[in-house]
Amino acid sequence: SVAYTNAGDVDQKGLDIGIKRQLNDEFRVNESFSLFDFTVNSQQVGDSLLPNTPKNKGTLGLNYEGKRNGVDASVSARFVAGYNWAAGVFAGPIPSSQTVNVTAGYQFSPRYRVFMTGTNILNQQRYQIFGGSVITRRVLGGITAAF
Repeated sequence: SVAYTNAGDVDQKGLDIGIKRQLNDEFRVNESFSLFDFTVNSQQVGDSLLPNTPKNKGTLGLNYEGKRNGVDASVSARFVAGYNWAAGVFAGPIPSSQTVNVTAGYQFSPRYRVFMTGTNILNQQRYQIFGGSVITRRVLGGITAAF
C-alpha cells in the first residue's frame, strides 16, 4: 500500500516585489520577483518534506493599450528556477524554465472585442509538478460581448 505523507513543522520566509512603470500613455512595463526559503524543523520518519516551489522566480512584461485605435497587446516572459518536488510516489527534479506569452486584442465597437492569447509560444516542453502533464504551446481566441 502507498500512503502520501507531507506533514511536519516548517518555518518559511519570502519576499515578493512587483513594479509597474507607465512609460507613456500607451506603454507600460511590468516586473516582478519572488524569493522563497524554508527550514524543516520536524517531519515524519521517511518523509521528504519539500515546499514544491522554486527559491526564486520572476516576470518581465511589456503592455500596449491604444486608447484611440482599440488595439491592446502584451508580451511577457516568466523565469522560474529549478527545484525538487515530492508528493507521495512522485518525487524528482523540476527543471528551470523560461516561458514567453503574448496577447492581442481589438475593440471593434463599444460592446465587442476580439482577442488571441498564446501561452508558451516557443513551445518548450515543460512540466510544473513531478509526475504531471507536459505543458506545450496553447493558443486561444475569442470574442467578448458587453451588455
